[in-house]
Amino acid sequence: MADGAVDPHALEAVIRSHPDIGAALVAELPEDESGTRRLVAHLAPPAGARSWPPAADLPDGAQLREHLAGKVARVQLPQVVVRLRTLPRNRGGQENREALPRPVAAGKPGRGGAGGSGKYTPTGSGAPTPFPLVGCGIPFLIGTGLIFFILAKILWPGSTELDGVPNPWAFLFFVLYLFEGASFAAGLVFLVGGRAMMLRHGPGQSPGFTRAAHLAVVYLLIAWWPQDNFYRLAAKHDWPLQAALVYAFNIPLMLAAAVLAFYVTRKPPSPFDFEEADDRGGPSAR
Repeated sequence: MADGAVDPHALEAVIRSHPDIGAALVAELPEDESGTRRLVAHLAPPAGARSWPPAADLPDGAQLREHLAGKVARVQLPQVVVRLRTLPRNRGGQENREALPRPVAAGKPGRGGAGGSGKYTPTGSGAPTPFPLVGCGIPFLIGTGLIFFILAKILWPGSTELDGVPNPWAFLFFVLYLFEGASFAAGLVFLVGGRAMMLRHGPGQSPGFTRAAHLAVVYLLIAWWPQDNFYRLAAKHDWPLQAALVYAFNIPLMLAAAVLAFYVTRKPPSPFDFEEADDRGGPSAR
């Protein structure tokens, strides 16, 4: 092999030793009309990994070069990384070098520039097991529910009185009051720490949209405790107060639910530079 030439197969084998890379193809492509060539590494997550929602990083250009440092010659370090969900394959199932997408000019964010990063979720990850949640949730429900049940007696005297209510209805209403208090407490906790969690687990959404969804969740949690206490003390035919309560609580609840529904159903922009391979064997650009 000529001095300075790149053996793509040997380089690809070293690239695939990175734990977050499942497949890799390397190509030398012209950068502009002058004929200047650059080494481009096309990366895809492991075959058994789900590509959405994102949870672990495909390396960007700098991280890949750091991984390759000392393992390959300097001339073999890729200048550009292109992130793919899957590598293109021909009808026989073999990786198709001819169908590799051409990256855009280096330096453009999110389209194959060396600074981008792709993300995927490894197989086996997902929602946490419900048993720890239940184990923590029951003490939280009882503890915070009782605290806010007592607090409701102070703030809204008479709203939680059940002396004239027969069982089992009195017990069911008491459990409802516990849930309302616990929900209010959970809303306060989520107000403090929920936005950071949403930013970690929902990358790609705009900060403003994430903030709106965060506040929507908070309102959906905290509204029930004060709302029901006000309603229980309001006279049935006190129409001004009934209307005020509806506009203060019910309509914002509907708006909060609409914001949250849009947030969870809107797919964030893909962290990959190109989407799945199309029917012709080549990846389709986003």
